[in-house]
Amino acid sequence: MSSNMAINRLTREFKKLELNPVENIMALPDPKNIFEWNFLIYGLKDSQYSGGFYHGKIIFPVEYPHKPPKIIFITPSGRFQTNEPICLSFTNFHPESWNPSWTIETMLVGLISFMNSNDITKGSINTSERTKRGFAKKSLMFNLQNEEFVRIFKSRFEKLGIDEEKARENFDREDLNGTQSESEGASGGIGEDEAKKSLFFMGSIIAVILGYIVLKLVFSK
Repeated sequence: MSSNMAINRLTREFKKLELNPVENIMALPDPKNIFEWNFLIYGLKDSQYSGGFYHGKIIFPVEYPHKPPKIIFITPSGRFQTNEPICLSFTNFHPESWNPSWTIETMLVGLISFMNSNDITKGSINTSERTKRGFAKKSLMFNLQNEEFVRIFKSRFEKLGIDEEKARENFDREDLNGTQSESEGASGGIGEDEAKKSLFFMGSIIAVILGYIVLKLVFSK
């Protein structure tokens, strides 16, 4: 019963978004799975995200709209970790604050509002404005290497103002690799293994220095 209710609700929301497009937002259900939507935030003006195309996903439970969805970002933005759930009042982290009146439109508008703030939550990161502008510049090239992004949004490229051929001509793999590396570094910092290696390395240096001091004291007598 819940599944049918969710499918009907999501179908209605899709029709509404198609008839009344929302500025800076496009959201499309995966043709293979109506419970998994791909969204694109784009066309943001007068901000550090200007020129950026930010792809993400909304994954709905079969109990929607009685339970909240999970939201993740796929495109590096300098604001959110990639491929990690974001903790917001309208996501699965806070079922107690979820309201069934929330829609895909209001959730994405709220997401943009949070994106433009400096608030911190699980799934968010802190980077400089310069870093965010760098990610914005490289975001389209990053997305075009994502087969899922192309599969979902290709038919809407003209509407989105995306010239795929021109973008691919300007594509620089080295720049893209840099974007991915920067995102990984900003998102998670160093992992546990890397931290252990770093501590071991520092400990080795300290041991060598102490050994040198001891030997110098012995031979100076």
